[in-house]
This record gives sequence, C-alpha cells and structure tokens, in this order.
Amino acid sequence: MTAIDFSALLLTQNDALNAYAVALTGSREDARDLAQDTVLRALNNIDKFQPGTNVRAWTYTIMRNLFINNYRVENRFRWAQDVTESSFHFTASGQVEHNAGYQRLLERDVLQAIQELPDHLRIPFELSYHGHRYNEIAEIMDQPLGTVKSRIHAARKNLAKKITAGKN
Repeated sequence: MTAIDFSALLLTQNDALNAYAVALTGSREDARDLAQDTVLRALNNIDKFQPGTNVRAWTYTIMRNLFINNYRVENRFRWAQDVTESSFHFTASGQVEHNAGYQRLLERDVLQAIQELPDHLRIPFELSYHGHRYNEIAEIMDQPLGTVKSRIHAARKNLAKKITAGKN
C-alpha cells in the first residue's frame, strides 16, 4: 500500500477518530491534539499496517495507547508542579512523614491489645502474623482448619475494635 493510498484511507476515518478522541478526553481541544497525534503516529508506522485489516481498530488502538501514555506522564509529573508564590517552598513528593513517637505509641497499643487476647485467639493469630499458613497452624494446634480460620478472624475483629476504641 502506498503512502497516498494509506493517507486516503486514514481520511475516511477522520470523523470516527475525532469522536473517539472527544470520548476519551472530554475536551474538544484535547481531542483535536490527540487525533492529530494519532494520525501522525499512524503515518509514521505505515509499514506496520497490514492491508486488508480493520484500519479503524488499528487507529483506535493507537489513539487509546497515546491517551493512556499521556495520562500517565501527566500524573507522574503533576506532583512536581509548584503552585506557591515563593521560591522558598519546596514541592512534597506526596509522602507523609509520621512522628516516630506516635508510631511507637501505636505499636505499644497494638502489642498490648494482642497480649490481652485470650490464648485460644492469640496463639493462632500470632502464628499467622509470623507467616504460618492456616493448614500449618491447624497442625501445630491440633485443631480443625475451620476453627483456626474462625479464631484468627475473631482475633482480628477483636483487635480492630480495641484499637479503634483506643483512638477515640
């Protein structure tokens, strides 16, 4: 297929490409840019198009991939934009640093809540926390698998209740 034939084939898809671009972007201006980028990418990759295949599906795939890539790039660098008036402010990476003292208090509360659990709940919970699988815990405790799962679930619910009650 010659470049002229391929260009004519692309022109027949122009309205469909513009409609799909508007559906993806939600903006006529962004849609025009996306449609132009798609046509340019299609023309640059004419050698990859197989005559007789669905040109609309091929160009839709190109457009969708361009849209996704542009979205990812936009989100990756959005956090780096500084909207402050002063150059003395630095942009944060989006990660929150917690006070180590608060973290230690929370850990102490969790450990205390675990120790307050009855043994029939605490032991399977601790074994699970340390990486043992349910069937291994069942063998260690000589208990049915369902009982072990039930006790670990009950321990988690009990801990969650105690920890959330302690925050209030």
